[in-house]
Amino acid sequence: MKAVVYQSNTGYTQKYAELLGQKTGLPVYARREAGKALSPGDDIIYLSWLCAGALMGYKKAAKTWHVRAVCAVGMGSPAANEIADIIKKYQLDPAQAFYLQGGFDMNKLHGIYRLMMKTMIKSVVPSLEKK
Repeated sequence: MKAVVYQSNTGYTQKYAELLGQKTGLPVYARREAGKALSPGDDIIYLSWLCAGALMGYKKAAKTWHVRAVCAVGMGSPAANEIADIIKKYQLDPAQAFYLQGGFDMNKLHGIYRLMMKTMIKSVVPSLEKK
């Protein structure tokens, strides 16, 4: 294994990647910067955040490097079996696909993602308040 590569939007995935790097001794790179340090075809562990069921940046990472394991970071509970959809969608080996619960920080969101979450909050909060 050559490195841990991640794509993070609000910092939660980055923190997980850094922890994994510390535990494994592997260098950790953001996906957009990894090309400077890694060669095409290098074996990596890829961590990224989920957005509407998509593992952000995975297709680009898989075209460049040999992704040996994937960790999806999302807002849902790990008990909700979020990873099953990711395994199916990206045809991953279930033994090499993992899910970790991330977090949400509106202040760290940018662009379209901030707008999407503002809209979602308006629809979700009233139903949560009823519970």
